Order: sequence, then structure tokens, then C-alpha cells
Amino acid sequence: MWSRPHKNKQGYRVPGQIGLVKMYQKAAGISDPEYRQLLEEITGHTTSTAPALTQYHFDMFMPALELRLHYRVANGLVPEPASRRMSNLWYWRRRCPATGNENSRQRWKIGAIWKQLQPYLPPERRTDAYLAGIAAHACGARIANAYELKAWQAHMLIEALKDRLHYAARAGAPPPEADGPGPRADIAIPAPAAPEDQPEEVPF
Repeated sequence: MWSRPHKNKQGYRVPGQIGLVKMYQKAAGISDPEYRQLLEEITGHTTSTAPALTQYHFDMFMPALELRLHYRVANGLVPEPASRRMSNLWYWRRRCPATGNENSRQRWKIGAIWKQLQPYLPPERRTDAYLAGIAAHACGARIANAYELKAWQAHMLIEALKDRLHYAARAGAPPPEADGPGPRADIAIPAPAAPEDQPEEVPF
């Protein structure tokens, strides 16, 4: 079970795992239905108070929330969070647990979402190299082939593609081939800065 907000031994109030999850949800502008869907996809549960939720579930869920927050901040969809607990938008992805190589289901899902997103991109960006770039930005690591990933990297790429497709479709703008500006699906999260330039990491 994830920890709830509480006071520590020094008397200071700390958010606990549930409180931290809710902070990221609010900062990223994630609706409750979107939140429950994301939580179920990753953990198999639809509420953060489910007794069966473990530390491993938390360590896999937080990078997905962080990724959506980072993408939306970078593209001006939500304001930059003021809390120091969210000052480093690479924190959770850099501590994501190793989970082995991607599986066939993840590989299929990447291909399917990527195919849906391509009409919203200029023709020159509908390439495997550009897809690898999206994966690199999502994971904060150099990635040469988006179809040869670790499981956690595939998980991050899927979430990045889903969020881009969501905003591209919601914009309702025509694909880039048509007249007029297209949606901002081709804007990527900035590459991570060098470690010495990163904000101080603030654990929960």
C-alpha cells in the first residue's frame, strides 16, 4: 500500500507516495479519468489507495506522470511547477528500475501509436530516426533504435507517443500536408542537461 500524507519524526508534514502522485497529477493537468486509465495500465489498479500497490508500482508510475508533466510544461500547455519537489523533471525517469527488454506487446503498441501520430507530422519527420529521437527525449538517454529498448524505455516511449497523439487530435487542426498550421505534435521535450546543470533532486 502506498503511504499517505503524514508528519515525520521532526513534525514536518510530508506528502507520502499518494500525496506526491496527486501533486504531479494536478501540476500536469491530468483529469481523473485520464489518471485512472494511466494508473490501471501501469499497475492494474484504478485508485492510489489500493492495498495491493507496491513500491515497484510506484517506481514505474511516477516516471509516467513526470513525463506527461515535462512534455506539457515544455510545450506551454501547463505552467512550470512551483514546488521544489518537482524542480527536477528528470528525477523519476533516472531512477526508474531496470525491467529487462521490451516485450512484443510493447513493440506492437509503439508501432500502432506511431502510425496514428505520423499524419500529424511533416513527411520528413515520419522516420525511425525521429521516433528514436522521441524515445531519447522521453528517457533522457541516447537511443539509436526505438524498436530495441529496455522495457522501462518502451514504457516511456509509449506514454510520450500517447500524450502527443492526444494533444494533436484534440487540437483538431489539419495534418501538415493540408493548408494552415498543424498541431504541435512534432515538438519534443528538451534533451536533459548535463548532471551538473540539473536542479537539486528532492526525494519525497
